[in-house]
Amino acid sequence: MSLPLGAMFQAVQHRSSQVRKNVFAAGMRRIAFILLLVSGAMAHGETSQMPLAGLFAFTAYPVDNWELFVWEPASRKPPRQLTHTPFDEKSPAISVDRKHIAFATTEGEILVHALDTGDTVRISPRMPGAWDSPSYAPDGRRLAAVYLPPGSADRAELAILSLGGEPPQFPLKQFGPQYAPSWSPDGRQLAFGYGHCSNACGRVIQEPWTLDMVRGNARQVLLGGAYAYDFNWSPDSNRLVFARNEELSHILMYYDFTAQRVTPLAAGDELSDSPCFSPDGRSIAFLSSRDGSRALWVFDLTSGVSVRITPPLNTQYGFQDFAWR
Repeated sequence: MSLPLGAMFQAVQHRSSQVRKNVFAAGMRRIAFILLLVSGAMAHGETSQMPLAGLFAFTAYPVDNWELFVWEPASRKPPRQLTHTPFDEKSPAISVDRKHIAFATTEGEILVHALDTGDTVRISPRMPGAWDSPSYAPDGRRLAAVYLPPGSADRAELAILSLGGEPPQFPLKQFGPQYAPSWSPDGRQLAFGYGHCSNACGRVIQEPWTLDMVRGNARQVLLGGAYAYDFNWSPDSNRLVFARNEELSHILMYYDFTAQRVTPLAAGDELSDSPCFSPDGRSIAFLSSRDGSRALWVFDLTSGVSVRITPPLNTQYGFQDFAWR
């Protein structure tokens, strides 16, 4: 039976989410998950010191659904739960000043949580359809997001939301769905995934593209014939890291715009995704099941060594959707 393109993309996203949940459920039955580190890290069974700066935001699965958390390593305090809702939170984004967390929900809304006051407000317009995948602009006054119109399984459109309440803008018209926007720190580019194939290819394909926010033109970054997602920029706006689904594996790719070269960072049968650059651009954090359990890893771009984090907390949480700023 032939499926529309959007339906196939939604099926892939659902399958990826289900794979994550299955991995987490299995891990929670086998071991006591420990979450994040304060002062140490482990690589290949050896302990090494790796202080982590900045702020992390992520979603965790404490009981029956995904909730939003933040964690600041330098504070030496455990992660803090921000939401307690009956639905799922997802796709957190951290503002440049680290004072706000934007996130999406399975209710089709985009909300912003103020870390100083604890207030949460809805940012997405009250219009038919659903909203997903927020990403902060460097000016802190806008969000890039995805709008899914009602009654059209093949549409997912990039949108620019104003935190001041102005109507949303739709900067790019393309035939296929647009997903997972990520705004570059210099404000000039928006990376996103563009879907351009359906049953004719036998699988869903989503390629990395960039939208020039000054000129308004878009271009394809790579032609790989796979499903690319979870885009994240380096602080200098010259490098892009993302996850890529090839057959049954989820690998990480690193693209240098100056050298015009792509390099795999993590490959294999494991589930590796949610990559994000460190605030200084020297390392990349990502989630992976490479050693049999779902854990946060940090890849040092200078040494090429991947280090598994040793958390201070003994928990049974599964977690996903990491952001780091």
